[in-house]
Amino acid sequence: MRLAPSRNMAVSVFGDASWDLLLARLLLLGTLCVAPWLFGGVEPHTQVLLFAGVCGSLALWTVSILPQIRRRGSLRLPTVLVPVASALLLGSIQLMPLFAQQPGSPANSTVEGLVRESTPTASIYPASTRYELARVSVAFVALLMGAVLFQTRQSQVWLWGILALNGAALAFFGIVQQLSWNGKLYWIHPLLKGGQPFASYVNRNNAAGYLNLCVAAAVGLCVWSCFDELSHREGSGGNFPSRNPRDRLMRFLGKVSRLNALNLAAFSILAFMAAGIVCSLSRGGMLALAVTTLVATGLLVRSGRWVGILGCVVAIALASFWLISWLELTDGIGKRWGGGLTDFAHDSRLANWPDAMRVIPDFPLLGTGFGTYRYAYQPYESRYTAVWFYNADNQFLEGWVEGGIVGLGLMLAAIALTIIAATAYARGHRMLSQDPVALVGLWAILSQCVSAFFDFGPALVANMLTLAVLVGAVTGRVARHAGSTGIPKWLALPHMSTGWTAAVGAILLGHSAMALREVHALATLRDTDDRVPELRSADSLPGAQLTELIDRRSGLLKTRPDDAETHQELADLLIYRYRQQAFVVLSQQTDGNRFAWNLTDPAVLYAKVQTLVRSGQGARINELQKDPLIRDNLVAARLHLVAAQRACPLMPKIDLQLAMLDFLANSTDPTGEAHLRRAVAVTPTRPDVLFLAGFLAHVAGLDDLSNESWRSCLRFDPQKFPQIEKLLGKLPLQEQIRRILPESPEFLLALANQKYAGEGQRAERHLLAEQAEGFLHAQQARLPAAEYLRLLAQVRSLQDRNATAEELFRQALQLAPLNVEWRFQFAQQLRQRGRLKAACAQAEACVSLSPERPEFRKLLAELRLQVLRRPSDASDPEDSDVQ
Repeated sequence: MRLAPSRNMAVSVFGDASWDLLLARLLLLGTLCVAPWLFGGVEPHTQVLLFAGVCGSLALWTVSILPQIRRRGSLRLPTVLVPVASALLLGSIQLMPLFAQQPGSPANSTVEGLVRESTPTASIYPASTRYELARVSVAFVALLMGAVLFQTRQSQVWLWGILALNGAALAFFGIVQQLSWNGKLYWIHPLLKGGQPFASYVNRNNAAGYLNLCVAAAVGLCVWSCFDELSHREGSGGNFPSRNPRDRLMRFLGKVSRLNALNLAAFSILAFMAAGIVCSLSRGGMLALAVTTLVATGLLVRSGRWVGILGCVVAIALASFWLISWLELTDGIGKRWGGGLTDFAHDSRLANWPDAMRVIPDFPLLGTGFGTYRYAYQPYESRYTAVWFYNADNQFLEGWVEGGIVGLGLMLAAIALTIIAATAYARGHRMLSQDPVALVGLWAILSQCVSAFFDFGPALVANMLTLAVLVGAVTGRVARHAGSTGIPKWLALPHMSTGWTAAVGAILLGHSAMALREVHALATLRDTDDRVPELRSADSLPGAQLTELIDRRSGLLKTRPDDAETHQELADLLIYRYRQQAFVVLSQQTDGNRFAWNLTDPAVLYAKVQTLVRSGQGARINELQKDPLIRDNLVAARLHLVAAQRACPLMPKIDLQLAMLDFLANSTDPTGEAHLRRAVAVTPTRPDVLFLAGFLAHVAGLDDLSNESWRSCLRFDPQKFPQIEKLLGKLPLQEQIRRILPESPEFLLALANQKYAGEGQRAERHLLAEQAEGFLHAQQARLPAAEYLRLLAQVRSLQDRNATAEELFRQALQLAPLNVEWRFQFAQQLRQRGRLKAACAQAEACVSLSPERPEFRKLLAELRLQVLRRPSDASDPEDSDVQ
């Protein structure tokens, strides 16, 4: 779209005549600058403000077009808008019942069937998908605004400069806060939900991702400020430059001598942000910085200015290193990288990713729905981690799970189009050093692609909007030149008339208004979350405040009736009100019994109902249903739980609560067996859910389900064994093995060493060792060789075959010589058998490998003291196998 020129500030600053366009740019730039300082825009109530800024920029741009409708003009938009718009269409399809998917894999069709029982759409949680769709809609608007508002070179320089300054300010604040850290962001906001913060971000990886985007802008600013004038000067000189290295060096030094204040400021900003990324201690951020630096340096070197480019890169790197050293922050960086691959190998993300891959065959085409990863992966978990993965920390995997092959394809298409557009512009103009647009685009998209393998930063609002505007600016510039200077025409969409452009703007404004309404509705609900304390006792929340909170939540729920989390929160509040009122009654009846609060647990009520059924007093269940405390609280709680399950059928806690309240809907068979089985299927690795499901099944007489649940519980949390054993009563060991002990060699060996270590319990040890050996041989193909040998060594030790056990343990350590935990365990076992010198050798190795571990040093000191106190003629006993 071409606008008539005029001599005003808009022309001098941004290269066009419209005050509306100037205000649109300023509003968008202001939004981008504010976003990272509001904790990265992670909270819904801040997203309302940020999204309003983006939509306001769209409104001003649309208004600027209206006077031009009757005039001739056209606009070319970048092709990259197509896959992003297609992602919006995909999200809409996921919300349509017509497009519900069929099970894709017979092996996992049980989980897919559980979803389809409640949710007829392709999305397993439509409310979350709708919210995520609103976020993507605003990202699309930001991408469009970047393309239409920052096409010109002048406007892009302003964009780069403002983002670079904002990034430098954020890096400065982050370093200062790190040096004076008091455990709170901005020194006043506590980290209530934990985190590893840097600057205004709770997650340092997100902060590093944003700084990498600002580095891309700073790189463009540096190249523009330092090489623009010189390039024109050299290009008009008429002399072919000498290729002699000495002449090149002299030319480079001459250029350095002519650097002005703007050049030095641009380089200083770049060096400071690079130091900020390193100080954030984000390994993914540092890796992204390194990769993009290598790529950008290679591209610039190909332009024929390798001496100057390499000199600038080295100078910036040295300046960053000097700043970090001067601030004495090198120790933290060394510790962060000290673990290296070992830390990454134990990262819980690596355990989560293979489990998440198991979701894909069940939801192959359209995925589980945008914004649903936090619930989608849980039924497929094979290993328990205490971490709840709200995101996959891998945007490509998350996009594949949530969007299926279609969503992943659209994501890759948008990335590919951006890279192709940037490289085509670089080839067509052959002047990266004069026009660094392509360099900025490549730096921005590549840095976020690297970060996206280890983090969810590109999905955070501040990062998402900044990336969208940068990509829009680059591809918009390419679209403007498409069809000329070697740039393919298909990198731009067909010309749009001014009238059609205004129509598109109006349509997007209407869609943006709906997106803002969705985000505002969620923000209103979530703003009350912090008002609810942990409901652990009868006085956690006063009755009047509790009733007010329930009424307020119920009213707000009308704006978002399918919000599963809010339904569950309301159910929890109603159950707590029942417990609070029941506690008052019980305290009066039992004269302040200290166990009165525990007796109000719905699980106790469930046990009472099962007792009534077994004793033939089922008619009394109808009396319970009419009890005022139950009628006024638990009946409403159950309705909210049913609504929550319909909205999102994979929430782990809901099925257990529905099972306990099943007597309100089914007085003839109130076991809630279907709900208990769903709970076990939905969360197969959570020990707390499995333990409670086993307990409820045990109370209801569902022995098979109880044994299955408790066996799985012990597999993931052996510490629950005393509680389960107490509930089952005195069972013979053989019966425990048959009913509840998991098929886990580690668990059986630990049980033998801890519970049956006495002199008179040899038979029990041998029984557990025999059982563990059978499981171990069955699992040998899935176990690493070193792990198999270590476990087999423990089996032989329990069988009193000590010489064989010691030899097997040594073989395991030969395969894993750096495993200090195994060496420590081996040293302790040798010590118990009186093999002090051999134990001392293993302890010395532990201290050598990990000198910072106090338990290693303590064991070594004790062993050396025992060796000194032992008679001089004594020696380590020789082990012999007892068959």
